[in-house]
Amino acid sequence: MSWSKAPVNMVPVELLSEVFVLCLPGDLYGSPDPLLAPLIFLRLCRYWGDTALSIKQLWCALSVTAPENTVSASRRHHVKQWLARSGTGPLHLKIQADDRSLLKVDSYMPLLAPHFQRCTELHLHLPFEHIREFPNLPMPALESACLVLDMQYHSGPNHEDHLIISFDSSPRLRSVDLATRGYFLSYNAWPLYARLTRLQLHNIFTVHHLRDALRRCERLEYCKLHFSDRAEYDADEPEKLILPSLRVLDVDVTSVVLDDLLLTFVFPALRTLHIKVDEDFSSDVLLRLLSGSKCPLEDLQVYGARHLFNTRTEFDAFATLLGPSLKRLWLGGVHHSRDAFNLCSGRNITALSFVPSENRFPLPLLEDLTVAFPSDVCPEEADVLPAEEMLLSRLQRGDDDDQDRCLKIALIAILAVNQVQLWSCENGSIKTQVCGPRELLLTMCGKPRTGSGVSRLEDDTDSFGPF
Repeated sequence: MSWSKAPVNMVPVELLSEVFVLCLPGDLYGSPDPLLAPLIFLRLCRYWGDTALSIKQLWCALSVTAPENTVSASRRHHVKQWLARSGTGPLHLKIQADDRSLLKVDSYMPLLAPHFQRCTELHLHLPFEHIREFPNLPMPALESACLVLDMQYHSGPNHEDHLIISFDSSPRLRSVDLATRGYFLSYNAWPLYARLTRLQLHNIFTVHHLRDALRRCERLEYCKLHFSDRAEYDADEPEKLILPSLRVLDVDVTSVVLDDLLLTFVFPALRTLHIKVDEDFSSDVLLRLLSGSKCPLEDLQVYGARHLFNTRTEFDAFATLLGPSLKRLWLGGVHHSRDAFNLCSGRNITALSFVPSENRFPLPLLEDLTVAFPSDVCPEEADVLPAEEMLLSRLQRGDDDDQDRCLKIALIAILAVNQVQLWSCENGSIKTQVCGPRELLLTMCGKPRTGSGVSRLEDDTDSFGPF
């Protein structure tokens, strides 16, 4: 058989192209390593090499890493060739320096500098001392920037403003992800915030600095905030601020700072609210936020609270205030005292039941429900029936009931010390089982659930009980 007729050369270009793209890392940033995709495709055969060179998606995102030793001439050659193959279209760049690296970033700059004009996405993961070495180059096409500055070995002055100046020439910049000591909350960054639609900030220390920046984010639609364990809060209640366009808010914070943050702002357009909080957190903050914002919330996820509600009456008020727009509700708590209100115990869970005779249909559009709270003891039979009753009421329709049943997927879990009582619902059927904590994770993560809650469960199991 001739080489041209070998099976490997009979694979259609379209199929081979899809396979090549799937060989890239998850973020699609390729590395100039000849033993990794996509450079390795050039070494296997001419057919595969020509196909790889014709796929622009393989060459439009480049990740360059500064090693601890000298950058070799071959590595610089691979970077230069990569940039040439990317053509003149949009370019995504990721520049990283290893911890304690003594190598200056400008080792790659002569190769990268001519291409910053067409860079649309920039990731910088550098030791803090290297900020000054990043050139003040115009990036007129830049749309998204992610900056992670390693502060572990820094003891000198702050230089964030130097990097901020680089973004003055980026009128298209709309998305910023920042993790630095100053968090770009200084006044020099305020013009940048004014045009953002997406913002992520990590390791925030002070709420009032954050508030000063967010008050300028009138176009902001997505915001993710991660606060430091030592975050400070304001003693005085500040004036209310409105973020008119914000649709998604994701917060990882201590309860004291969360109170100060959420009660500062009004979110009239909010659709998604995800909160990961420490043990002490009350639903009163959520009630005040929702009543003040009057937003049509569709997705609410709260993790890590010791207990959200003190009484069933308080939960009923909460469910009423959420209104008919809510489609996804995820509530997960940490270990709490035996006498605390637990939505999963007793008949508390029936607060979510449909009762046509009383014209009671809480959260009528709810499609995805997850409730998981710990318990000091294994659930008794009295705790088992109410959960089934609640789920059945939301799935079955009576002869005289014209209320639509929207629930598509649900999971109720009482997390005891050595076992888990689990109720799951999918495609209209209800399953009840007793399993161990690890089996619970396999059960939850093995099903095609919507949203990001499953990964949160897998990564942060401590928030959902004694795993």
